[in-house]
Amino acid sequence: MRNLGVWFDQHMTMNDHIGKICSKAFYSLYNLRQIRKYLTDDTCKILVHALVPCHLDYCNALLHDIPQYQQQRLQKILNASARLVCRLPKYCHISPVLKDLHWLPIKYQVIFKIIVLVFEVLHGMAPLYLNDLINVKPPLKRRSVDGPKN
Repeated sequence: MRNLGVWFDQHMTMNDHIGKICSKAFYSLYNLRQIRKYLTDDTCKILVHALVPCHLDYCNALLHDIPQYQQQRLQKILNASARLVCRLPKYCHISPVLKDLHWLPIKYQVIFKIIVLVFEVLHGMAPLYLNDLINVKPPLKRRSVDGPKN
């Protein structure tokens, strides 16, 4: 079943959705790789940002608790994008490159997006339908351990 561009399967494993994300993103990377030699580094970085993360970021809050192997499939897209931007070979160590590009790993991108949504709700900057769905409870009053003082 497809709803708002997200593919759901009967067991909610997100296999179909992640498969579609991977195929779209790798197709974009394939096309960019074909013209990479004609692009400057800055232009390539702009094109990769425009074409690849849009697939990874769309509704990624739904991917919060997916299994590790599913996260790795999405992380491969990010790694391949970084290698394309920096003109690196396939088997070089990618973590320092992602850090230099200021790209979070997929797991932390999902967490960051959820945190931003919560922040926006708490500060009244979220869409009304989210503000209406979430009620913030007032903080609990702390009781003194020693009891009331006279």
